[in-house]
Amino acid sequence: MKGDALFFKQFVQFLNTADENLAQQLISPNAQFYVSHRTEALTGPRGYLKIIEEIQNHCHHIHWEIADITIGKDKYCIKFSVVFIIKNVSINDISKQIYVINTYHLANNQIIEGYDNTLENLHQKGISSN
Repeated sequence: MKGDALFFKQFVQFLNTADENLAQQLISPNAQFYVSHRTEALTGPRGYLKIIEEIQNHCHHIHWEIADITIGKDKYCIKFSVVFIIKNVSINDISKQIYVINTYHLANNQIIEGYDNTLENLHQKGISSN
């Protein structure tokens, strides 16, 4: 679990910064990422960076933290606390917090598969039009 803790600390850093170097380090080039509004998986580090970009298109100043992890062999179900700001023209910016549960499959200390529910959660809360 000690190695997992370091991995996920770096992964949260990646989510908060969209750092391409961390993406290359943490995500397999062949990783497949599934998002509810897409019919085809996104692939590799660029694919996950695309997911982060889509999330950032709806929310600003996003901060991710791990609230809970459930481990099953090499699969991880992670509950994230996500705090962000919604830009609003008619009133002051609004700060929101949601919880998102994503699943990741790791091999050789890299993510090889993931199921990201962040955009679906934003949509359900009326924050995203996807």
